[in-house]
Amino acid sequence: MSPTAPKNLPVWLGVSEQIRRRTVLESRVAITDLPRLREAAAGDAGVLEYRLAFEKDNDGRARVRGRAIGEIELVCQRCLAVYPAAMSLDIDWVLAGSDAEEQRLQKDFDVVLAEDDRLELREVFEDELLLALPIVPRCEREGCTGPADELD
Repeated sequence: MSPTAPKNLPVWLGVSEQIRRRTVLESRVAITDLPRLREAAAGDAGVLEYRLAFEKDNDGRARVRGRAIGEIELVCQRCLAVYPAAMSLDIDWVLAGSDAEEQRLQKDFDVVLAEDDRLELREVFEDELLLALPIVPRCEREGCTGPADELD
């Protein structure tokens, strides 16, 4: 394995080279470097640590496996207070080289399109983080009450 530690999460990568080298990316990315996630957050605080390993599985499919963990500030929809929310995301993507391959694989796998051997890593990573956010953020503070209680 050849681990690398880029200063920032790469915007895109050439898939074949990363798979061939069995690249492992380990680093941190600030919320401020992910504009759509920053927009969903309550502030600029927050850093996510990530590890992404590029490999071929036993059936020869290109995969990215890894994990991202960290914390982000959200607004509680019950009491409207800002609170730190833990984020944890397991990643297991099968990389497809075409729309047809993506459609064929998506019933069995979490498929990411990497057309022309190019993976838009930062965009896909941010998409996954956005999907991991709670639909209705709520703090766990004892006695949390507010406008949302009127709807319960």
